[in-house]
Amino acid sequence: MTTALMLSVGCGGGQVEIVDVRMDAVSTRTPIHSSGKVRPPTSIPTPTPATPEVVVRKAIVEQLVEAKEYVASFKEVPSGDTQPLPDIETTISPMPRVTPTPTPVPPTSTPVPGPTATPKIVIKEVELDSGVSCTEFIRVNKAISTDAYEGDLVSGWEFGLKHSNGFMSHGCQIVSSDDGYPTRDGKYSLRFEVRDGDCNSNEGRNDCETDRSRHELTQVDNHKKGQDFQYEGDEYWYKWSMLMPDKPIKQGEAISFIGQFNSDNAARFYMEDFSKGVGYRFNDVDYNILEQNVLIKNEHVRSVWTDIEIHALWSSTDYGFIKIYVNEELTGTVKGPNMEGANRIWFDFGIYNAFLSRCDCKKMPTQVVYFDGIRRGASRMDVD
Repeated sequence: MTTALMLSVGCGGGQVEIVDVRMDAVSTRTPIHSSGKVRPPTSIPTPTPATPEVVVRKAIVEQLVEAKEYVASFKEVPSGDTQPLPDIETTISPMPRVTPTPTPVPPTSTPVPGPTATPKIVIKEVELDSGVSCTEFIRVNKAISTDAYEGDLVSGWEFGLKHSNGFMSHGCQIVSSDDGYPTRDGKYSLRFEVRDGDCNSNEGRNDCETDRSRHELTQVDNHKKGQDFQYEGDEYWYKWSMLMPDKPIKQGEAISFIGQFNSDNAARFYMEDFSKGVGYRFNDVDYNILEQNVLIKNEHVRSVWTDIEIHALWSSTDYGFIKIYVNEELTGTVKGPNMEGANRIWFDFGIYNAFLSRCDCKKMPTQVVYFDGIRRGASRMDVD
C-alpha cells in the first residue's frame, strides 16, 4: 500500500507548490482462522509498537505541517513595498573563528645571515721603505702621467708636486699590492700622508705662515702637450678612487680637503672630509660658500674604496655645471658659472688642511689617504 502526502511550501505570489512525498505503508494483518472466518480476539490485544517506517512517515508529516504554518505566517505585502524573506545566514550566529596560537620556535644556534657588507680595509701604519717617493719619481720623470707604470695610476693628464718646497718624502708614495698596500685597480696606488708640523710652500704661498698643512699633487703641463688644463667651454669626465681611514681626518673646526678644482683666481670646487662623511664645497670667486653637502656618510665611506666621478662643463656663464657621482650614482649637481674671471682650471688631490688652529687638539694626528685610477676623458667611457 502506498501513501501520498501533498503540501504547498512555496510563498511566491500566494501560490503553493506541491511536494509529493510517497512511501510504502506497512500493512497490518488480522489473524484468520483456517476455516476462513475471522478469529475473534480472545483478549484485548497489546498495542504493537510502530515500525520504523511509520515513525519516519509521521515525522515527515509533522515537518510539512510546520512548513505550511511557517509560510502562512508571511502576510501579503502591499504593491510597491518590499518585505524580504529572512536571510538564514543573518539569523544564524556564526561560530567564532579560532585563530590558532603559533607554537614558539626556539632560536637555533645558526643566525640568519644579513646583507653582505663590503669588507673593511685596515690602513696600517707601516714603514715606507718599499714605496717610491713621488718627489723622487717626479724629479726624474718630470710628472706622474699616463706613461708611469703603464697607466696604472694616472690616465689622460699628468701631475707634479704642489708646493714643492718642504714636500716630505713620506707625503706621497707610489705603493704596490705586492708589498701589502691596498689598491683599487691594478698593482699600484698613491699613498698620501700628513703629519703634525708638515707644511710646505711655493713662490707665491707659504702654508707654514698661513695656518695650513698639505701634501698634494697638482695638474701640470710639463710635457707641453698644450691641452692638459681646462679652459672656457671645455667639457670633461673625471674619475678617481679613494680609500679613507676608519675615522674622519677632519679635526674640530679645522677644514680637511681631499681634492679641489682650482683656477688662476680662486679655488671653486672642493671635495671635503666632514665629521659625518665625505662631500663637496662650491665657492664663488670671493670664496663665499654657495653650496656645501655631504654626499656619502661615514658608514659607507670609511675603510672602503669609494669611486668618485665628475662630469663638468667649465664656463663663466649659466651653462656651466658640475655633476658628482659616488659609486656610479649621481649624488649632487652644481649649476651655474664655475670659472668666471678665470683663464684656466686645474685639479689638485691629496690631503690639504686649513685653519689648523681650530682643530681643538694639542697636535694634529697623522692623516693617511689612498688614491688610485685618477683619470680624465672626453666621455664617461673614457674614464671607466
